[in-house]
Parts: sequence; C-alpha cells; structure tokens
Amino acid sequence: MAVLLRISAFIDTINDRIGKVVLWLILLSVLVSSGNAVIRKVFGVSSNAWLEAQSYMFSMVFLLMGGYALLYDRHVRVDLLYTRYSPRTRAILNLVGSLFFLLPTAFCIVYFSWPQLIESYHIREMSPDAGGLPRWPIKLMIPVGFALLMLQALSEAIKNAAFLAGKYQFKQDEEEEAVVA
Repeated sequence: MAVLLRISAFIDTINDRIGKVVLWLILLSVLVSSGNAVIRKVFGVSSNAWLEAQSYMFSMVFLLMGGYALLYDRHVRVDLLYTRYSPRTRAILNLVGSLFFLLPTAFCIVYFSWPQLIESYHIREMSPDAGGLPRWPIKLMIPVGFALLMLQALSEAIKNAAFLAGKYQFKQDEEEEAVVA
C-alpha cells in the first residue's frame, strides 16, 4: 500500500503543478479578450486568430483543470446527501465512483479522441475561418486533459482504498471543507 500511496502522491503533484500553471491561462485569456476588444474598437481591426486563441485558452483551462479540481475536491457533485454521510461511507462512494464511473468514462474519451487528434494532425486541419488557427493543438488537449483526470481518479481511488484499510488519513481541512460545501 505504501508504494501505491507514493504513486498517488506523485500523481497529486503532477496535477497540482499543471493546475497552478494552467490557472495563468485565465488571466492571459482575459488580457487577450480585452486587448482584442480595445484594438477592434479603437483601430477597427479584428483577428479571427485572436478570437480563436481566446477560445483555445478557455478550452485548455476547462480540459486541463479536471484533475486539479478532483484533487482539491472542487468538482461538481450533489452534496445534499453526501455531506451527511460518514467519512467511511464517503470513501466507499468515492472509490466506487472512481473505479466504475470516472475511470472508464475518462478512458473511453481518451481512447476515442486520439484518432481524431491524429487525423487532424495528419491532414493539417485548420479553422474554417479566415486567419484561423490549426485545430490539432486544441484537439490534443482532449486526451491530455482526460488522461490527467484519469490519473487523478486513480490517485483518489488509491487514497480512498487506503483510508478504508486504515492506512491513510485525509487531511482535516479537506474533511471540514467537504462538510461545509
């Protein structure tokens, strides 16, 4: 179990670091959006590439932050009943949800998005808009983002299984935040 917990900690570190870098894309997206609006109003010039770059950045944030959100328990969940359960019941629900729902779904998305990415790259797919950007870089974010989510789901499954086995203790602040949320 100790080896699995070290693997879990490594996965947590990967998603934490990627998440902290990707968070800056939000600011960059706002700056691009604002700059594009000002240039369009002041100079009457617009660029499809800048508009698409803005969309790409938003998509990257959405796709690459899934693992980070799961790591910090900031994902969407119906907390009406969940917060009333004991930590043991929550660990069982999280373990079952990770193993039987999240991991298979994320795997399918990675598996089925990969051929789309390869085809887009090989045909050098471009945006249909004049001055648009290539499509393969954003299509790459789909399997990468869901692979990060899949890794984090594995990490959470390991931690919840270890908790149920008495080999892992969740941080107190995580438990309190889950109850408050």
